[in-house]
Amino acid sequence: MERVATRLTALLDKAIPADMRLVPSELLVAVWTVAGSAELRPYMRLWLELAAGASRDQQPHRTVAAAIMEGFVGWTASRLDAEQASERLPATASLLATIEGALFLDAIGRRDLADLAVARAARQQG
Repeated sequence: MERVATRLTALLDKAIPADMRLVPSELLVAVWTVAGSAELRPYMRLWLELAAGASRDQQPHRTVAAAIMEGFVGWTASRLDAEQASERLPATASLLATIEGALFLDAIGRRDLADLAVARAARQQG
């Protein structure tokens, strides 16, 4: 899973370099474009399997999933263009919750709903 996370991070870094800052709505769409791509679909399904094990408090699923998510929290927060530092964590949490929900919808065959959810969340974030 660490290799999967490293690959995903590399693809995200390519799409959104470390020195780039985006407003939450733009970052959400950019992350979904990468995370929801056909190229990453098998890895995202593996991530959902890991998360399912973590939800049942299985080890090492919980420990590994928590570590991977912590990395994505840091990555996302570092690319947010937030006016105030106090906005960064709530915006990060909202973005990640939207992406995770969209990944779930896509995994169960409802990519249409996943795309709608991301688009609506992006509009609401303005």
